[in-house]
Amino acid sequence: MNGPPCSPARCQRPDGHRASSGPCWAPTHARPSPGRAGAQPTTVAPTPQEAQSAPSCPSKPGPADRAASVIGRCSPPAPGRAAVSPSRPSVPIHSPRVTDRGDPEAVVLIPVKDFELAKGRLAPQLPAGERAGLARSMAARVVQAAGRMPALVVCDNDEVAEWAHSVGAHPLRIEVRGLNGALTAALAQLSAATPDESPPWRDLTDSEAASDGRWPQHVVIAHGDLPRAETLGGLAEPGTVTIVPDRHLDGTNVMALPLGTDFELHYGPGSFGAHRDEARRCGLNLQVRRVAALEFDIDTPDDLAAHLAERPPAARNDC
Repeated sequence: MNGPPCSPARCQRPDGHRASSGPCWAPTHARPSPGRAGAQPTTVAPTPQEAQSAPSCPSKPGPADRAASVIGRCSPPAPGRAAVSPSRPSVPIHSPRVTDRGDPEAVVLIPVKDFELAKGRLAPQLPAGERAGLARSMAARVVQAAGRMPALVVCDNDEVAEWAHSVGAHPLRIEVRGLNGALTAALAQLSAATPDESPPWRDLTDSEAASDGRWPQHVVIAHGDLPRAETLGGLAEPGTVTIVPDRHLDGTNVMALPLGTDFELHYGPGSFGAHRDEARRCGLNLQVRRVAALEFDIDTPDDLAAHLAERPPAARNDC
């Protein structure tokens, strides 16, 4: 057996069920390095007490279980993030510990589509139930990467809204078709808020801005299919658009920008270049960050194969 064992509460399949004979990936806890929030984390092995207190892992997973457990890491919710409600089906939260306070004047927007319709292009590799479980696990990881920043899930159905509550996020119901349209409507809602209104997510986190009832000055838009997301902190800066592109330098995986501007969203093929042009058009500062933990998304069979291939052999085949 490679690495320390996992605990039952943290070792789950992406569909939310405890694996009886499936994979149980032993966690390595990533903690942000000293300095500015959002710095690349330093990997710290679990303490001997953590390793001794956890039961042993189940037997080696089969191919289907390995594909279903593609996310691969497990750990407790980040500080300030509500735990999964015991009254709802357990949702696997696969993310490292996040100890930074994030950006106190920022809120995170995470667009999440109907889980039953998600990741259709992975149908040749995964059956429908495992695709839905994978989508839930990746989205839960991105919610946890928000740390103490409020996480708002942009959605248009009851199932995703209930799921958002269960993982400590606030559902923002937007009945607008299309990713750009839905996110534009969400930005308009945040920008139109008046100072005397209390944010509806005030009790979700212990961020300074949220606890004081202040509305955010910046927004961090993060796609919900980032299986390696660590932290979204340290990206928002005054008067600046910060773009984290995908690994192909074509799409926009994460973007931070000030609220209240006329910045137009251009998600889709070539959005990285389009968003850079839009930042210049708006007269905003532009910075591009290459963040390994955020540049990898899973959307196509090639993405899935690359993600599995780049994981350590022990994580792919063994506990």
